[in-house]
Amino acid sequence: MYLLIFFTLLGVSGTPGTTFSDDIVRQDTVFLDEIMVRAPGLEVVQQFQPVMMTRIDSVSLSAVSGGNIADLLRFHSPVFVRSYGTGSHTVSSRGFGGRQTQLVLNGFQVNHAMLGQADLSLFPVSQFSSVTMTSGAGSSAYGTGGVGGQIQMELHTARNFVEFSHRQGNWGLRGYEARAGYATENWWLVIGGLQQEAENNFPYFNMLRQRDEERQNNAYQQQYGLIGAGWHEGRWRINSMFWAGEKFSEVAGAATGMVSQAEQDDIFWYNISSVNYATDKGSWQLNHFSSRVQLDYRDPRSNINSESISRQSKWRLINQYAWDEFAFFSTGIEWSRTKVETNNYHGEPFQTVFSVFHHSEIKAFPEVRFFPSLRWDAHSETDNYLTGAMGINYETPINGLFLRGQGARNVTVPSMNDLYWTPGGNPDLKTEKSWSLESGLHYLQRVESLSLSASGTLYRIWFEDGIRWQPGSSGIWSPVNIEEINSRGAEILLRTAWQFRKFETSLSYTFAYTETTSPRLVNGELKELQLPYVPLTNHKVFAHAQWSFLFAGFGWEQPDVRFTTADHSSPFEPLSSYNLIMAQAGFSYSYQSLQLSGRWTVLNVGDAEYQIISGYPMPPRNHEFSLTLTYNY
Repeated sequence: MYLLIFFTLLGVSGTPGTTFSDDIVRQDTVFLDEIMVRAPGLEVVQQFQPVMMTRIDSVSLSAVSGGNIADLLRFHSPVFVRSYGTGSHTVSSRGFGGRQTQLVLNGFQVNHAMLGQADLSLFPVSQFSSVTMTSGAGSSAYGTGGVGGQIQMELHTARNFVEFSHRQGNWGLRGYEARAGYATENWWLVIGGLQQEAENNFPYFNMLRQRDEERQNNAYQQQYGLIGAGWHEGRWRINSMFWAGEKFSEVAGAATGMVSQAEQDDIFWYNISSVNYATDKGSWQLNHFSSRVQLDYRDPRSNINSESISRQSKWRLINQYAWDEFAFFSTGIEWSRTKVETNNYHGEPFQTVFSVFHHSEIKAFPEVRFFPSLRWDAHSETDNYLTGAMGINYETPINGLFLRGQGARNVTVPSMNDLYWTPGGNPDLKTEKSWSLESGLHYLQRVESLSLSASGTLYRIWFEDGIRWQPGSSGIWSPVNIEEINSRGAEILLRTAWQFRKFETSLSYTFAYTETTSPRLVNGELKELQLPYVPLTNHKVFAHAQWSFLFAGFGWEQPDVRFTTADHSSPFEPLSSYNLIMAQAGFSYSYQSLQLSGRWTVLNVGDAEYQIISGYPMPPRNHEFSLTLTYNY
């Protein structure tokens, strides 16, 4: 079933891998805007942050508006995207995988309850108005996970517009999307739908059989719907969003085996609502999150029929208080309940978590800000745990230069599969624990029509009680707390933008150095070895230029070699480094209230033959064309 590779492809922390398989914006500025990033109830401008964060701007969002969050992060963040061909996508951030990286939707974590991680292919970019990657965010904001980082996504809210778009590409790719919004002084409404499909029967060279082949059993169909509404008057503000989707996928499996007959169906909905009452010095917020996530996997050849439904409900109450200009406090409580119904467990286990948290921004001196945070979680099925962080930001005498740093205590709770999988689940597992330290700088400067931003971070992470699945004496695989991981590295993000009359251009460069090791016994000797599928270095470039209504873009990624086994013993490793290039050109023409935008994109320009995960070939050079018509009223 969809967790068959659960026992054969190890994730970064020793956890098993799985096989689960913006609109076109007006590009009227390329300046690097100030941005606000929030923990629950706490918003901080980018340059005052204690940790490194990457805001993916509107130009970058529109460049991959037809893709998913994985396509976006591939060129626009420090993370390394792990892709099972055109199937499922997860991330490696600072050497840690999807379980240790939080995926946050409108302020609530949406990692899958059974797996502990999320498949990024289920989250189309066009559904979101903003995406932010915060490296090393920690667990004190949203609970379990976060040692690797945090990906924040915000669903579209309304403006007065109607929009239709179409997307066409190789191997049967076609998609349609419609959205509309209406806003007045006191209320707003947004509604939208997306449908997309592809055969994905692309050609590739089978290196094992030394012959050209065509990917089979690799098609998908997906559809999404969004409706949201909000009202505000005086001190009151009420918002609610409902987002639902389904993705049916054929699961191609590894190219080294027989042609797969497996298929998977992901069906989900999320509802996020909030009530906010503003006080003289802050606010009260009541937030509610509910979800239903269905994941079914069928493989007739292996006689597997796995079915599951995960339900979750969360309530969060937050009080914000500002003490003049010196401090801002955000204190809250949260209660959540998660239940899973599946034929892979005995019974229908559920978990409840009660949390108390506090986040502060304290301006001790005009140039110095401290960011203490604490969170206590009482978990019904595992250990209770206390997490926290202490961050600092110093505005130096040099104009635009900020120094920052943070120390944090983080945890990752075992997934439901780790605890209850039949056979092999281990209900006695402990939470994974880690300490992290990081320091860095952020520089922001604007001189007339030129802007420059530079960020750099050095980090160190000590990780213990990591969960690793391994075979027991009876041959049954079971998870144990045995993994110890040391991670050290550096991240650099450089951005520049320039505007002259009708001409605009921007350029970004991202570099990640990730040395993430774990002790392994090799030929009777204990050695510190790089974890599987963690490249030591990764370089990325993205460039954009626009003159009048014409624009062009360019993206490049070059990850280092990757090992595929924990002890580096496979004769087929390491997987080679590769150069992945994206190029595009298009137009965005406006006449009165109408805007017509077109975009032609070439992916894998160099026609590179490469694999990100061993046995899962990636597509050769391919083309996409999209057309969008927008009416703003």
